[in-house]
Amino acid sequence: MDYGPVSVPLPPKTYTYTLYWNLTDARLEYGATPSCSACYTNLINYMAPWYFTAGKSFTIYITNASDVYYWNGQQFVLYSLSPAVMTATATANATGGVTWTVSTTLTGGVTPSQVYANWTIAIVLNGYGGANWLVFNVTSVFMDLQDLMMNLTKVSTSSYIPCRHQ
Repeated sequence: MDYGPVSVPLPPKTYTYTLYWNLTDARLEYGATPSCSACYTNLINYMAPWYFTAGKSFTIYITNASDVYYWNGQQFVLYSLSPAVMTATATANATGGVTWTVSTTLTGGVTPSQVYANWTIAIVLNGYGGANWLVFNVTSVFMDLQDLMMNLTKVSTSSYIPCRHQ
């Protein structure tokens, strides 16, 4: 009877991220001119910035917008995690703050810093006026999942999602 080394598969590992977002003021970009400047000025000067978001239900979707690859140290290899969907629903607090907890499970010893794709982040306002409304939607450049999630979970002026321009 022959006995020899046997490879033992690595168990799947779940990675969990908590996102603290404040869905409040939606001011125009610096230098942009609103079509109704008096209306816009009144909204900014006299309305609480969380008026439209406090107490509302929001769902975040984080998913790949391209094939998913992992970096094996030498090259990108197509990964079986497709689609990679993370989703959570939460209700905004009295000042528009929302906390979502999302997770994804990776296999084969692959870590989030090895998983690459173009990622889409979408936020939906649930059940407002009997309908669901897309309130935020962005697709990133080809980047690793760890970098994406760190940019979504930390509060910083240098935190951002590099976007794909179409």
